[in-house]
Amino acid sequence: MTTSAATEVSVLFADIGDSTALYETLGDSEAHQVVTRVLEILSQAARRHGGTVVKEIGDEIMVMLNSVDAAAAAACDMHEALEDRNEHDPTKTTVSVRIGLFHGPVITGTEDIYGDTVNIAARMVEQAKARQIVLPRVTAETLSDEFRRGTRFIDYATIRGKGELELVELLWEHDDLTLMAGRDQALDASANPAGRLRVRYGECEVVLDASRTVLVLGRNRVCNLRIDEPLASRQHIRIERRNDRFFLVDQSTNGTWLQEANGSEHFIRRSEFPLVDAGRISLGRRLDDDEAKTVEFLVERG
Repeated sequence: MTTSAATEVSVLFADIGDSTALYETLGDSEAHQVVTRVLEILSQAARRHGGTVVKEIGDEIMVMLNSVDAAAAAACDMHEALEDRNEHDPTKTTVSVRIGLFHGPVITGTEDIYGDTVNIAARMVEQAKARQIVLPRVTAETLSDEFRRGTRFIDYATIRGKGELELVELLWEHDDLTLMAGRDQALDASANPAGRLRVRYGECEVVLDASRTVLVLGRNRVCNLRIDEPLASRQHIRIERRNDRFFLVDQSTNGTWLQEANGSEHFIRRSEFPLVDAGRISLGRRLDDDEAKTVEFLVERG
Protein backbone atom coordinates (compact mmCIF):
# COMPACT_ATOMS: atom_id res chain seq x y z
CA MET A 1 0.00 0.00 0.00
CA THR A 2 1.38 3.41 -0.92
CA THR A 3 1.02 6.40 1.36
CA SER A 4 1.11 10.16 0.81
CA ALA A 5 2.20 13.14 2.89
CA ALA A 6 -0.02 14.38 5.69
CA THR A 7 -2.97 16.52 4.65
CA GLU A 8 -5.51 18.45 6.76
CA VAL A 9 -9.02 16.97 6.71
CA SER A 10 -12.04 16.47 8.94
CA VAL A 11 -12.64 12.90 10.08
CA LEU A 12 -16.16 11.88 11.12
CA PHE A 13 -17.32 8.67 12.77
CA ALA A 14 -21.03 7.77 12.88
CA ASP A 15 -22.00 4.81 15.03
CA ILE A 16 -25.43 3.15 15.21
CA GLY A 17 -26.62 3.36 18.80
CA ASP A 18 -27.20 0.02 20.54
CA SER A 19 -27.23 -2.12 17.42
CA THR A 20 -27.00 -5.21 19.66
CA ALA A 21 -30.56 -4.54 20.78
CA LEU A 22 -31.68 -4.51 17.15
CA TYR A 23 -30.36 -8.03 16.63
CA GLU A 24 -31.96 -9.23 19.86
CA THR A 25 -35.31 -7.67 18.95
CA LEU A 26 -35.52 -8.29 15.20
CA GLY A 27 -33.35 -11.33 14.70
CA ASP A 28 -30.15 -11.55 12.70
CA SER A 29 -31.55 -11.34 9.18
CA GLU A 30 -33.93 -8.39 9.64
CA ALA A 31 -31.51 -6.50 11.89
CA HIS A 32 -28.74 -6.89 9.31
CA GLN A 33 -31.03 -5.41 6.67
CA VAL A 34 -31.83 -2.45 8.93
CA VAL A 35 -28.16 -1.81 9.73
CA THR A 36 -27.18 -2.06 6.07
CA ARG A 37 -29.89 0.42 5.07
CA VAL A 38 -28.95 2.86 7.84
CA LEU A 39 -25.27 2.76 6.86
CA GLU A 40 -26.30 3.54 3.29
CA ILE A 41 -28.38 6.52 4.49
CA LEU A 42 -25.35 7.80 6.44
CA SER A 43 -23.08 7.31 3.44
CA GLN A 44 -25.46 9.17 1.14
CA ALA A 45 -25.58 12.10 3.57
CA ALA A 46 -21.77 12.19 3.71
CA ARG A 47 -21.48 12.21 -0.08
CA ARG A 48 -23.99 15.05 -0.40
CA HIS A 49 -21.44 17.23 1.39
CA GLY A 50 -18.39 16.07 -0.53
CA GLY A 51 -17.38 13.38 1.94
CA THR A 52 -15.57 10.17 1.16
CA VAL A 53 -16.63 7.06 3.05
CA VAL A 54 -13.27 5.56 3.95
CA LYS A 55 -14.66 2.35 5.41
CA GLU A 56 -17.41 0.63 7.35
CA ILE A 57 -16.50 -0.94 10.68
CA GLY A 58 -19.37 -3.19 11.72
CA ASP A 59 -22.21 -0.79 12.53
CA GLU A 60 -20.04 2.34 12.12
CA ILE A 61 -18.73 4.38 9.20
CA MET A 62 -15.64 6.58 8.95
CA VAL A 63 -15.86 9.57 6.62
CA MET A 64 -13.22 12.04 5.40
CA LEU A 65 -14.27 15.58 4.46
CA ASN A 66 -12.35 18.62 3.28
CA SER A 67 -13.53 21.09 5.93
CA VAL A 68 -15.05 21.30 9.39
CA ASP A 69 -18.13 23.04 7.99
CA ALA A 70 -18.64 20.18 5.52
CA ALA A 71 -18.31 17.66 8.36
CA ALA A 72 -20.78 19.61 10.50
CA ALA A 73 -23.27 19.81 7.64
CA ALA A 74 -22.90 16.10 6.92
CA ALA A 75 -23.38 15.21 10.60
CA CYS A 76 -26.58 17.28 10.84
CA ASP A 77 -27.79 15.79 7.55
CA MET A 78 -27.19 12.26 8.89
CA HIS A 79 -29.36 12.85 11.94
CA GLU A 80 -32.10 14.51 9.91
CA ALA A 81 -32.07 11.74 7.30
CA LEU A 82 -32.51 9.16 10.04
CA GLU A 83 -35.41 11.17 11.47
CA ASP A 84 -37.08 10.88 8.06
CA ARG A 85 -36.28 7.17 7.92
CA ASN A 86 -37.72 6.55 11.40
CA GLU A 87 -40.89 8.48 10.60
CA HIS A 88 -41.62 6.48 7.46
CA ASP A 89 -40.23 3.07 8.38
CA PRO A 90 -43.05 0.51 8.05
CA THR A 91 -41.58 -1.69 10.80
CA LYS A 92 -41.59 1.26 13.27
CA THR A 93 -38.00 0.41 14.20
CA THR A 94 -36.36 3.58 15.51
CA VAL A 95 -32.64 3.87 14.87
CA SER A 96 -30.31 6.62 16.08
CA VAL A 97 -26.62 7.32 15.69
CA ARG A 98 -23.93 9.06 17.67
CA ILE A 99 -21.38 11.14 15.79
CA GLY A 100 -17.90 12.40 16.62
CA LEU A 101 -15.55 14.48 14.50
CA PHE A 102 -12.13 16.12 14.56
CA HIS A 103 -10.06 18.16 12.11
CA GLY A 104 -6.34 17.70 11.63
CA PRO A 105 -3.57 16.06 9.60
CA VAL A 106 -3.89 12.47 8.35
CA ILE A 107 -1.74 10.12 6.34
CA THR A 108 -3.69 8.79 3.38
CA GLY A 109 -3.18 5.34 1.92
CA THR A 110 -4.83 3.64 -1.03
CA GLU A 111 -7.73 2.39 1.05
CA ASP A 112 -7.45 3.97 4.51
CA ILE A 113 -6.27 6.98 6.51
CA TYR A 114 -4.08 7.03 9.60
CA GLY A 115 -2.82 9.28 12.38
CA ASP A 116 -3.79 11.02 15.63
CA THR A 117 -6.67 12.81 13.91
CA VAL A 118 -8.37 9.49 13.23
CA ASN A 119 -7.78 8.34 16.80
CA ILE A 120 -9.17 11.55 18.31
CA ALA A 121 -12.24 11.46 16.05
CA ALA A 122 -12.84 7.88 17.21
CA ARG A 123 -12.64 9.07 20.83
CA MET A 124 -15.18 11.79 20.08
CA VAL A 125 -17.79 9.28 18.93
CA GLU A 126 -17.15 7.30 22.12
CA GLN A 127 -18.00 10.44 24.12
CA ALA A 128 -21.23 11.07 22.19
CA LYS A 129 -24.67 9.86 23.18
CA ALA A 130 -27.38 8.82 20.75
CA ARG A 131 -28.51 11.76 18.56
CA GLN A 132 -25.46 13.82 19.54
CA ILE A 133 -22.60 15.34 17.53
CA VAL A 134 -19.47 15.77 19.67
CA LEU A 135 -16.22 17.55 18.79
CA PRO A 136 -13.41 19.29 20.68
CA ARG A 137 -13.67 23.02 21.26
CA VAL A 138 -10.45 23.49 19.27
CA THR A 139 -12.21 22.09 16.19
CA ALA A 140 -15.48 23.91 16.88
CA GLU A 141 -13.64 27.24 16.94
CA THR A 142 -12.80 26.79 13.24
CA LEU A 143 -16.46 26.46 12.25
CA SER A 144 -18.22 29.30 10.46
CA ASP A 145 -20.35 31.59 12.64
CA GLU A 146 -23.54 29.85 11.51
CA PHE A 147 -22.44 26.51 12.92
CA ARG A 148 -20.41 27.82 15.85
CA ARG A 149 -23.45 29.58 17.29
CA GLY A 150 -25.08 26.15 17.54
CA THR A 151 -22.44 24.63 19.84
CA ARG A 152 -22.48 24.28 23.60
CA PHE A 153 -20.09 22.91 26.21
CA ILE A 154 -20.76 19.40 27.52
CA ASP A 155 -17.68 18.01 29.27
CA TYR A 156 -13.92 17.54 29.44
CA ALA A 157 -12.12 14.38 28.33
CA THR A 158 -8.54 13.25 28.75
CA ILE A 159 -7.06 12.05 25.47
CA ARG A 160 -3.79 10.15 25.59
CA GLY A 161 -1.04 12.26 24.11
CA LYS A 162 -3.28 15.37 23.95
CA GLY A 163 -4.14 15.96 27.59
CA GLU A 164 -7.52 17.32 28.61
CA LEU A 165 -9.79 18.49 25.79
CA GLU A 166 -12.89 20.62 26.18
CA LEU A 167 -15.81 18.96 24.41
CA VAL A 168 -18.83 20.63 22.82
CA GLU A 169 -21.88 19.32 21.05
CA LEU A 170 -23.20 20.67 17.78
CA LEU A 171 -26.94 21.16 17.98
CA TRP A 172 -28.92 20.06 14.96
CA GLU A 173 -32.55 19.87 16.09
CA HIS A 174 -34.56 22.95 15.18
CA ASP A 175 -36.08 23.42 18.66
CA ASP A 176 -32.65 23.58 20.30
CA LEU A 177 -31.27 25.91 17.63
CA THR A 178 -34.28 28.21 17.92
CA LEU A 179 -33.81 28.37 21.69
CA MET A 180 -30.16 29.30 21.32
CA ALA A 181 -30.91 31.90 18.64
CA GLY A 182 -33.52 33.49 20.88
CA ARG A 183 -31.04 33.63 23.73
CA ASP A 184 -28.44 35.37 21.59
CA GLN A 185 -30.98 37.85 20.24
CA ALA A 186 -31.86 38.84 23.81
CA LEU A 187 -28.53 40.63 23.98
CA ASP A 188 -28.20 44.21 22.80
CA ALA A 189 -26.90 43.84 19.26
CA SER A 190 -24.96 47.09 19.61
CA ALA A 191 -23.07 45.98 22.72
CA ASN A 192 -19.32 45.71 22.45
CA PRO A 193 -17.96 42.16 22.49
CA ALA A 194 -16.91 41.00 25.94
CA GLY A 195 -13.19 40.54 26.45
CA ARG A 196 -13.00 38.91 29.88
CA LEU A 197 -15.24 37.91 32.75
CA ARG A 198 -13.98 38.08 36.33
CA VAL A 199 -15.77 35.78 38.78
CA ARG A 200 -14.97 36.21 42.48
CA TYR A 201 -16.01 34.16 45.53
CA GLY A 202 -14.37 35.09 48.80
CA GLU A 203 -10.63 35.29 48.18
CA CYS A 204 -10.81 33.24 44.97
CA GLU A 205 -11.03 34.84 41.53
CA VAL A 206 -11.26 33.11 38.15
CA VAL A 207 -11.03 34.84 34.77
CA LEU A 208 -12.77 33.60 31.63
CA ASP A 209 -11.45 34.73 28.26
CA ALA A 210 -10.64 33.31 24.85
CA SER A 211 -8.22 30.80 26.38
CA ARG A 212 -10.52 29.63 29.19
CA THR A 213 -14.17 29.47 28.18
CA VAL A 214 -16.01 27.48 30.88
CA LEU A 215 -16.34 27.74 34.65
CA VAL A 216 -18.30 25.29 36.84
CA LEU A 217 -19.60 26.35 40.28
CA GLY A 218 -21.20 24.13 42.93
CA ARG A 219 -20.51 22.27 46.15
CA ASN A 220 -18.64 19.37 44.52
CA ARG A 221 -14.90 19.41 45.11
CA VAL A 222 -14.23 18.96 41.39
CA CYS A 223 -15.89 22.32 40.56
CA ASN A 224 -13.65 25.19 39.46
CA LEU A 225 -15.16 27.29 42.23
CA ARG A 226 -16.47 25.26 45.17
CA ILE A 227 -19.31 27.08 46.92
CA ASP A 228 -19.88 26.09 50.57
CA GLU A 229 -23.67 26.25 50.33
CA PRO A 230 -25.92 23.34 51.45
CA LEU A 231 -28.69 24.41 49.04
CA ALA A 232 -26.33 24.36 46.05
CA SER A 233 -26.28 21.37 43.71
CA ARG A 234 -23.07 19.41 43.25
CA GLN A 235 -22.48 21.11 39.89
CA HIS A 236 -24.94 23.97 40.18
CA ILE A 237 -24.15 26.32 37.29
CA ARG A 238 -21.82 26.68 34.34
CA ILE A 239 -20.61 30.03 33.06
CA GLU A 240 -19.68 29.82 29.39
CA ARG A 241 -18.00 32.16 26.93
CA ARG A 242 -19.66 31.84 23.51
CA ASN A 243 -19.24 34.16 20.54
CA ASP A 244 -17.63 36.83 22.71
CA ARG A 245 -20.54 36.76 25.17
CA PHE A 246 -20.92 35.19 28.62
CA PHE A 247 -23.88 33.07 29.75
CA LEU A 248 -24.92 31.58 33.06
CA VAL A 249 -26.36 28.08 32.56
CA ASP A 250 -28.31 26.76 35.55
CA GLN A 251 -28.41 22.95 35.92
CA SER A 252 -29.54 22.79 39.55
CA THR A 253 -32.48 21.66 41.65
CA ASN A 254 -33.00 24.88 43.64
CA GLY A 255 -32.16 27.46 40.98
CA THR A 256 -29.94 30.54 40.95
CA TRP A 257 -30.62 34.16 41.91
CA LEU A 258 -28.85 36.91 39.97
CA GLN A 259 -28.79 40.66 40.58
CA GLU A 260 -27.50 42.95 37.85
CA ALA A 261 -25.63 46.20 38.41
CA ASN A 262 -28.81 48.22 37.77
CA GLY A 263 -30.54 46.44 40.66
CA SER A 264 -32.81 44.16 38.62
CA GLU A 265 -33.09 40.62 39.99
CA HIS A 266 -33.68 37.35 38.12
CA PHE A 267 -34.34 33.76 39.09
CA ILE A 268 -32.82 31.19 36.71
CA ARG A 269 -33.63 27.50 36.89
CA ARG A 270 -32.74 24.94 34.23
CA SER A 271 -32.26 27.75 31.71
CA GLU A 272 -29.68 30.31 30.56
CA PHE A 273 -29.13 34.02 31.16
CA PRO A 274 -26.63 36.45 29.57
CA LEU A 275 -24.14 38.13 31.90
CA VAL A 276 -23.77 41.83 31.13
CA ASP A 277 -21.67 44.46 32.97
CA ALA A 278 -21.56 43.32 36.63
CA GLY A 279 -23.62 41.72 39.35
CA ARG A 280 -24.04 39.17 42.11
CA ILE A 281 -25.07 35.50 42.05
CA SER A 282 -26.40 33.22 44.77
CA LEU A 283 -26.70 29.46 44.36
CA GLY A 284 -29.91 27.96 45.75
CA ARG A 285 -30.67 30.82 48.15
CA ARG A 286 -32.20 34.28 47.72
CA LEU A 287 -29.72 37.14 47.66
CA ASP A 288 -31.47 38.91 50.54
CA ASP A 289 -31.03 35.83 52.77
CA ASP A 290 -28.52 36.59 55.52
CA GLU A 291 -26.87 33.21 54.90
CA ALA A 292 -26.45 33.67 51.14
CA LYS A 293 -22.93 33.00 49.83
CA THR A 294 -22.65 35.50 46.98
CA VAL A 295 -20.49 35.27 43.89
CA GLU A 296 -19.56 38.52 42.12
CA PHE A 297 -18.96 38.91 38.41
CA LEU A 298 -17.59 41.71 36.24
CA VAL A 299 -17.60 41.78 32.43
CA GLU A 300 -14.66 43.63 30.89
CA ARG A 301 -15.18 44.76 27.31
CA GLY A 302 -12.65 43.89 24.63
